[in-house]
Amino acid sequence: MEFDANEGKFKTLRISSLDEEEDDEAQVDEIDDPDLYNDEDEDDEERVLVTLGFVEKPKNKWSLLRHYFPSKAGGTSAWLDPINLPSEKANICDFCSEPLQFLLQVYAPLSEGSTFHRTLFVFMCPSMTCLLRDQHDILRSHAEAKLCNWCGTWKGDKVCSSCCEARYCSGKHQAAHWRSGLRIGCTQLHTSLEMSKSVSGNRVDESVKSLMDDFAEIISRAPEQVLRYCRSAKAKALWPVYSGQPSRSDIPACNYCGGTRGVDFQVLPQLLYYFGVQNDVDSLDWATIVVYTCEASCIGEGYKEEFAWVQLASQSAP
Repeated sequence: MEFDANEGKFKTLRISSLDEEEDDEAQVDEIDDPDLYNDEDEDDEERVLVTLGFVEKPKNKWSLLRHYFPSKAGGTSAWLDPINLPSEKANICDFCSEPLQFLLQVYAPLSEGSTFHRTLFVFMCPSMTCLLRDQHDILRSHAEAKLCNWCGTWKGDKVCSSCCEARYCSGKHQAAHWRSGLRIGCTQLHTSLEMSKSVSGNRVDESVKSLMDDFAEIISRAPEQVLRYCRSAKAKALWPVYSGQPSRSDIPACNYCGGTRGVDFQVLPQLLYYFGVQNDVDSLDWATIVVYTCEASCIGEGYKEEFAWVQLASQSAP
């Protein structure tokens, strides 16, 4: 990974914005995004305004000072409030205990309430090992133990050798299940499952291809974009890969008011190119980073911790 030679951090870049009303030739602001949650059905999909972020080298250093409310990537953060900074605990990686690296900040003021000046900061550990460990913990927390098909109480460690689907906690419960009729239906179950897997597999393959094609088509309208901002109740993330998408329960409620968090913006992998990250096995990589913030934008002094979901191109665990 390449860092700024003077600061030992990601190279400093300025983020400029673009929407359709400003430039019709590179427009991706009004789109039909893929559904944010797979379990959600919407009859009337409405278009929402998406502001795109592009990187450019700053023309002068003073334009990135906090007094000018910059949107920037790499270098050092330009704190909106330089006094009431986040706590020390919020600055450390949960896995390696090293300080988090400043990734980017987005100046995103809201029109309502007293939060006229509003900046969102993203920090992350530059270690791909830590990122993979985090993904591994999430996948492990989603995995549910498969229970015994006979008692439905204890973990089914033993698998039926005939259908390879039924599971048992003991040989005694397997024998009891077989005596109750499993032996007769086992071959039929096996054939039925194979047919189901074939149909299901084809459908998944089609869904994955459709999702990737949609992502590539939308991004191709402005291929140099590194950020997509859309703070709206109808905002949806643009997912580049099928696996690793969050469910509704994966997005925690606001730590301060208990309210719902919604999509605020997402960071695309194109940013890694501008940072000079090499395409090595252990290099930092992501498919997208989606930032969720409190829909009520809690009012109060100091910084408030929000939530970011990192989707990897590969969900392999370390």
